[in-house]
Amino acid sequence: MMATNPLVTGTRWAQQDGKSVLEQMKVAGNHAKASFQSEAEVAPQSDIRGEDLPPRDLAPKDLPREVAFHLLLVRAGEWLWIESLREGLLHKEQVSLIHNMAIAISAAPVDLDQRQFIWPVADHPHLSRDEVAARQSVTAQLERIANDNPYRGVIALGEPVREWIIDARVAEQICIPSTFDMLEQPLLKREAWGRLKHLADTSLLNA
Repeated sequence: MMATNPLVTGTRWAQQDGKSVLEQMKVAGNHAKASFQSEAEVAPQSDIRGEDLPPRDLAPKDLPREVAFHLLLVRAGEWLWIESLREGLLHKEQVSLIHNMAIAISAAPVDLDQRQFIWPVADHPHLSRDEVAARQSVTAQLERIANDNPYRGVIALGEPVREWIIDARVAEQICIPSTFDMLEQPLLKREAWGRLKHLADTSLLNA
C-alpha cells in the first residue's frame, strides 16, 4: 500500500474525473497555499511577528487566605505572653510553666491575668476571615490590653505566634519555644532561658 500525501488526503493515487495524479496534487497545493494566505491576511500583523501584543497575566490572582487559630494571652509581670494553642486546647501545665518563667525574670511578685483570643471572631460574622483582618484584630486586642494594664513587651511562645503580632506596636518582642514544645522536650527550657536571662538581669537592676 502506497503512502498518502497529506495535501491530497482523501484523493486516490489514480485517475479521477479525467484528471491526472499530477493535476490533483497541483490543485490541492493551490488550495493549501490560498488557505494559508487567507489566514495570514486576516490575522493582525503584530500577531504574526510576535510584537506589540498586550501582556497576558496567566498567573491566577492571589486570593485572600482564610485562617483560624486560637491564642492564649497571659499578662504576667511586665510582659504579655502569647501562645498559639494547638487544636484550641490548654493544659494547666502550660500556664504553670508561663508563671514560673514570669517569676524567674521578675523582681516582684507575679499575678496572672489570662484570656483567650479565638479567630475568626464568632460575635462578628461580617468580618473578613483572611490573614490581614486576623492580624489587625490581634493588634487591636493587644492595644486594648495595654490600655487596661500597660506592659513592657511581648514574649511569643513559638514561631507561629509571630505571624499574628508582626503589626503590634510594642517596645520589645522576644520569641522562645512554645510551652507545648518545652514540656515535650525539656532541653528547650535551656534555650528559652538563654533568651530571657537578660530580662531577669534588667529587672534586678531596676528593683
